[in-house]
Amino acid sequence: MLCRLQNLELLPLSPIRPSRRFNSSKQLSDETSKEIEELREARAARLARINAEDSSSMEDALKAKKQREEARALAEEQAAKEDKEKKERAAREAAERAAELQRQAELLRQEEIAKQAEIEKAKREEEERLKAEEERRLAEEAKAAEEREQLLRLEEIARQAEEEREAELARQAEELAELARQEAELAEQAKKEAEEAELARQEKELAELKRQEEELAELERQERELLEAAERTKVESELPDEVENEEEQDKEYASQFEQVDQREEPEEQEDIIAEDEAVIEEPIETEELSVKGEDEAAETQSNEAAQKIEQEEVEEEEEEPLAEAEDVPTAQGDTEDEAEDEEEE
Repeated sequence: MLCRLQNLELLPLSPIRPSRRFNSSKQLSDETSKEIEELREARAARLARINAEDSSSMEDALKAKKQREEARALAEEQAAKEDKEKKERAAREAAERAAELQRQAELLRQEEIAKQAEIEKAKREEEERLKAEEERRLAEEAKAAEEREQLLRLEEIARQAEEEREAELARQAEELAELARQEAELAEQAKKEAEEAELARQEKELAELKRQEEELAELERQERELLEAAERTKVESELPDEVENEEEQDKEYASQFEQVDQREEPEEQEDIIAEDEAVIEEPIETEELSVKGEDEAAETQSNEAAQKIEQEEVEEEEEEPLAEAEDVPTAQGDTEDEAEDEEEE
């Protein structure tokens, strides 16, 4: 009875109900089992000392009891070891199950996170798609509005270009008419100047011819006077017979000379006079050539100016239909070029 009470005192209290003690069959920790074993050994030693003092009859009973207790202790110890191993195995299995559950929970959490991320990604993609569609729609509307405005601008530009082209054609027609009138006036003026230059040249030529005739007449008169003086000197120095013969010969020579002079051309006479009176004729010929060259140059310039004006009038008359035919595609091309430039800007 005492031993039972001592055993009960050694048993720990239950954490659930402190008034109750654990059953010896319950699982104990390693340290607790070790302490229990030590206490049992100490109790056995104490009991052995107590029992040694008893009678020999009690010794056998104690020995038997001790053996039973040792056997029971060994059985309990074996049961405790088995229970401990079972508990450890159960704990390991529980830990493994807990780790597996934790791993599965982590996998589920990761899957949930991945699903949530996919949902968020899909949501963002949908929002971006809707935003892109909205931006594209707005861009298309803006582009359509821009195209309408550009079409209106092009129509306005084409209308303005047509008006400007018509105004330019009218202005060009007026300018051409004015140019034609001015060219006609210039041609008339050039013609008058050419006629006046021709008249002046002819008058100069007539005056020069008249002056040359007067000089020729003066030279003939001087020649006759020289001949007469020579004859008189010769008559005075020679014999009367010879004088008579010479007079007859001189008369014949004079008559022949007069006949020759009458038959000669004015140009031949001028050559003869030029040979005899080279010093007198050189300034006269130089002046005549300069005046004649100036007259001929003025006449040539007047003729060239008149021919050039007539040629330009003919070319303008030929180019007017071509210019009118080319004005329409040119204006259209200018309009298209302006439209392309605006589109590039």
